[in-house]
Amino acid sequence: SIKTKKYNFNDFRLPAIQQKLKAHQIMIKYAILDSHIYAFAIRNDSVRYYRLSGTAQDTVKKVKQLTEPLDDFTEGQVDYLRVNYNLPLARELYDLLLLDVLAAHTLDKPLELIIIPDQELFKLPFESLVTGFNNHELDPGVIFSEYAAANYLIFKYPVSYGLSLFHFQKKIRPATPKRFAITAFGDPEINDHTTHSFDNIANNLTHTFFQAMPSSRVEILNIRTIFGAEKSKI
Repeated sequence: SIKTKKYNFNDFRLPAIQQKLKAHQIMIKYAILDSHIYAFAIRNDSVRYYRLSGTAQDTVKKVKQLTEPLDDFTEGQVDYLRVNYNLPLARELYDLLLLDVLAAHTLDKPLELIIIPDQELFKLPFESLVTGFNNHELDPGVIFSEYAAANYLIFKYPVSYGLSLFHFQKKIRPATPKRFAITAFGDPEINDHTTHSFDNIANNLTHTFFQAMPSSRVEILNIRTIFGAEKSKI
């Protein structure tokens, strides 16, 4: 059976996350609600939130429009020499999702972004959002030359991703000391009851997988001498 952990909000410790952030790092957590998208900007010395311009429905629609050709590309449904990445739309999404947030957080040292998306935003490659355009001229003889006219987010900010604030907190939480370094099982007892229960599945299983394995006892006992009696359970 698969067990999932249900997080209690009382277990959440934002100050613990802030302590792990460096001065030049900013964690941006998005939350898509019914009408608007909110961005929470977490620094080691501050926490702010922003209600982004535009409606949630319109922004999500733009994200789908931008990422749809990329989905087609991965499925082999597009011309590999002309991937249709909509540069003006990538600039528009940068303005919607990041411009106001980053404008309020300027440093002498470039910021490092830690993005925690939400819902449809998990499909968006933030690092390829367009922050502006340069004067690079289109060269019809060069494949993808049109993309050289754009300045991408990754040119200015290192970008990494997280699944959630809880997941980030779990990664930084000190590991619980383990009583044993190794727990080992081996040399099983094979009897008529053990083999008979599998006979109805496949007659060959009895002879193929359920023979005695006395050598496993020797292997495990040798392993125990490496870890020591106090740190192993056999």
